[in-house]
Amino acid sequence: TLAPTAPGSKIDFVSYRIPPATVLGPAAPHGPGTIEHVHVATGAVRVTVGEETVDLSAGDGCSCRADAPHGVENPDPDVEALIYLIVERG
Repeated sequence: TLAPTAPGSKIDFVSYRIPPATVLGPAAPHGPGTIEHVHVATGAVRVTVGEETVDLSAGDGCSCRADAPHGVENPDPDVEALIYLIVERG
């Protein structure tokens, strides 16, 4: 977590360092209406939400509903990825 969450806040701001060739998830669905905003700071990742997948490189970002199983993969065998994630609970 990058910043403390105020009581009652519906926003979390976190960073993840994802080692080479590592899969995070699948994570369980969040509550209805939850959105995750992903920004790739370094490296490359593959984001999967439900049956949809997108590949992102450094500087890319996406916003997706997170009320389905989801995960992030660093497919690069040599380079760590750094992502920033804002979780906006519905």
